[in-house]
Amino acid sequence: MNNTKKRIAILSVYDIYNYGSILQTYAMQKSISLLNFTNIIIRNDHRNKFSQLKRCFNLPLLKMKLNFLFRDLYIKYFNKELKYYFNSRNESFRKFIHEYLNISPDWGNKENIAKKIKDYNFALVGSDQVWNPTNIGKDFYTMNFIPYGIKKIAYASSFGVSQIPANMKNKYINFLSQIDCLSIRETSGQKIIKNLLNKEIPVVADPTILLPFKYWQEFKTNHPFNNKKYIFCYFLGTSEEHRNFVRRLKEKTGYQIVTLPHNDEICKSDFNFGDFIPNGVGPKEFVNFIAHANYICTDSFHATVFSNLFSKEFYAFPRFLNENKASTNTRIPSLLKILGNEKRYILPTTTITDDLLKPIQYSNIQENILKLREYSLQYLKDALNI
Repeated sequence: MNNTKKRIAILSVYDIYNYGSILQTYAMQKSISLLNFTNIIIRNDHRNKFSQLKRCFNLPLLKMKLNFLFRDLYIKYFNKELKYYFNSRNESFRKFIHEYLNISPDWGNKENIAKKIKDYNFALVGSDQVWNPTNIGKDFYTMNFIPYGIKKIAYASSFGVSQIPANMKNKYINFLSQIDCLSIRETSGQKIIKNLLNKEIPVVADPTILLPFKYWQEFKTNHPFNNKKYIFCYFLGTSEEHRNFVRRLKEKTGYQIVTLPHNDEICKSDFNFGDFIPNGVGPKEFVNFIAHANYICTDSFHATVFSNLFSKEFYAFPRFLNENKASTNTRIPSLLKILGNEKRYILPTTTITDDLLKPIQYSNIQENILKLREYSLQYLKDALNI
């Protein structure tokens, strides 16, 4: 088959300035390009008014929007340093997206998009939390609008939660049953689909793992902290206990703390935390900071991924209380269990003993990464009829 004549429309999370979302989108597109397929990420700028109105009654989403608003007002009027931090960060994201992602023009609503891609061979959704209950209201990542005759593929799609709301089950059943090739990123998602469709589907690698490591090595450039030893911190949660663990680790090691402040809201736990806050950290710089770090402390799935890819010393923490139904805690332990590195998923209250500081033995873990990459690549090739 001459793959250069085959075209793929990608539906992924490219439009939020989140390190994991942008890096997995880049990795997904790059992996498909390496298979010699023409591809484009579908721009998803159009907002259906009824869909937007329904989202106003989504309390977790509404809370997040209000946090964004308060953050923006605070940095605009009260914290010029933080304002510069976010502005320089956003500019680095814009540059990365412009340089590395091939995104379609604005084709308007889903009906117009369907007309534009009617001659495509495949539509692929993934990865990231495209099937999180907060994301499917727009009916974009469900692929319901994809024209008949285009093969629909889900690659490493994630629900982001361990259970879905009971009142949304029929919606999930309807769109999942219409996808030709299903795969999932976490074992928790595998269980969800088993319960919904009574179907066994494969768990495959996040695109950041699927992409050969040499492409991430290209993002490792000059040492970002003047060759000093440092603990790199990236927390998406607001827990003071996470930061306190890092302070204790600093006492044990003597290494300085490099941290990226919480992005979604003004976080009191970030006040007076860390020795150095770097400006202008986009996706490439994020990878570079992990690649050079002596330790990484995080509650982020993708920071955990890159810690393993670069064979780094790290500690990953649960971001939320387990009883929280919206918790995304399942993603990190699911990954680390597959890789055989689950001992580094700990509670932030854990005592830092000499045993906890022992270097991670990465030989078996790297073998597991290679096996997962090969298995996942074969799934993708089979789905694309290669």
